[in-house]
Amino acid sequence: MEQNVIRLNKARSFTDMLSAVFEILRQIALPLLRILLVIAGPFVVLGALLVGIGSVNVFGALKATTLEPSLFLDAILSAFLQNIVYWVIGIPVIMISFIVILVVSQCYVITYQQLGRIPTDAEAREGRAGAWRTAARLFSLLYLAYVLCMAVIALPAFASPFLLIASIPIGTTMLLWAMVPMWISFAACRADGLSAIQGIRYAWELVKGNWWFCFGAFFVVSIVQGLIGSVTNVLQYVAMIALMAAGVDDSASSTAGSYVIAGTYGLNLFVSAFLAAMVHVAAVVTYYDLVERKEARSMSGMIDQLGQQ
Repeated sequence: MEQNVIRLNKARSFTDMLSAVFEILRQIALPLLRILLVIAGPFVVLGALLVGIGSVNVFGALKATTLEPSLFLDAILSAFLQNIVYWVIGIPVIMISFIVILVVSQCYVITYQQLGRIPTDAEAREGRAGAWRTAARLFSLLYLAYVLCMAVIALPAFASPFLLIASIPIGTTMLLWAMVPMWISFAACRADGLSAIQGIRYAWELVKGNWWFCFGAFFVVSIVQGLIGSVTNVLQYVAMIALMAAGVDDSASSTAGSYVIAGTYGLNLFVSAFLAAMVHVAAVVTYYDLVERKEARSMSGMIDQLGQQ
């Protein structure tokens, strides 16, 4: 059946923009999910299993020291260090999976917009051409910006604890302020063929005067994503509490506990990773909306100038 394709090259009200986001998600959910499972699925599964297996001995140590609180910190630290290889490998793999999902999702929606229909797998693959290099450069710059914001929060603590109290709201405000243009910067790079630096600059230009509009879209979609993902969060917490209550005193229960924690942790990360595509679709829709708003302002300015002549 022919889909009612949502054209993004128009300015919308806030509610209309959110409606467009969820309608696009409805249309592309299955083909996009299939592509994500193939490209990002292995990263998500591997990272989730590594971190999940590495976690179980930490909870075992927590259970083992409940009767000896004096040994608590030492036992937890020892269990963490013994399993640090799982964390050192697993966490970066998970972070890579989230970046892969961002790139694939946003490129897919941009291709959808450019073609005016749902792209085939081959067209989606062509739409990702060169995206990984752009993403590597862009996220390197964004990571530096994040480190700077964190430095504003942490460095004053070396001088005085009181300065740390003052620096936390300042650094958090900086991070939130910068987050919105960062959110749409990859869409700017891909939709208009810009370099990483050009994309960041253009995103800042678009967000100027529209920060709250963009933040509202990000916030609402993130809340919806979190509510859907909370189901697997509950399963993960229930499994952790059950494991701590049952203990992992023998090898059999330890092995079973590993599978339980790894499985529920993996399921939670798996669902969270793919739900993140919702936020990335919203980023592309917001980007096109801001472009149309900018062009409308430019046209209005030109008309005003002509009227004054």
